[in-house]
Amino acid sequence: MVISTILGVLAANAFRRRFLGDRVAFGLILLGMLTPGVLVGLGIALLANGAGIPRTWWGTGLAAHVVYTLPFSFLVMTVVFRRFDPVLEDAAASLGVSPARTFRRVTFPLISPGIVSSMLFAFTLSYDEFARTLFSAGADATLPLAIYGTFTTEIHPNLFAFGVITTLFSLSLLAVYGALMAITVMRTKRHAIQEEIA
Repeated sequence: MVISTILGVLAANAFRRRFLGDRVAFGLILLGMLTPGVLVGLGIALLANGAGIPRTWWGTGLAAHVVYTLPFSFLVMTVVFRRFDPVLEDAAASLGVSPARTFRRVTFPLISPGIVSSMLFAFTLSYDEFARTLFSAGADATLPLAIYGTFTTEIHPNLFAFGVITTLFSLSLLAVYGALMAITVMRTKRHAIQEEIA
């Protein structure tokens, strides 16, 4: 979630301007979303086995999930940056503010709702992913793999508890997202009123 969102923000920011090979780079980023999960997971597993790299959830499994969730984070942030007014950054630059500080003080607060959306999107997709994890995580078992392994042998009451906990966790994330969006809207309205008064 975090890695995909950071890479998605950086990639979307880079695509705000045209550069040589931008169409090819755009297609390569989206390739992870368009390729079937079985092929990606199997390809990473075969590549890791051929290179002698052990398959683990924090290594090959993480790479498979980033390849899958990065395009979604990238598309979300691309839409956010398309609606972003670059005049605000130009104004900060004309006042002598460094690019890093401009991003931290001007750009980041304005795109933060999109970043939260991107993180929730990446988390949901990664949490639910099965095929890529099955091939690339090796002997490590993630929660979906553990549930599937339990379900194939017997239907245990713990599965229903997992379902309830997962649902409550998802609803909690949505509630946090809703609260953050409400705060953002209130701040925007307050700034608009202050500008009208000034």
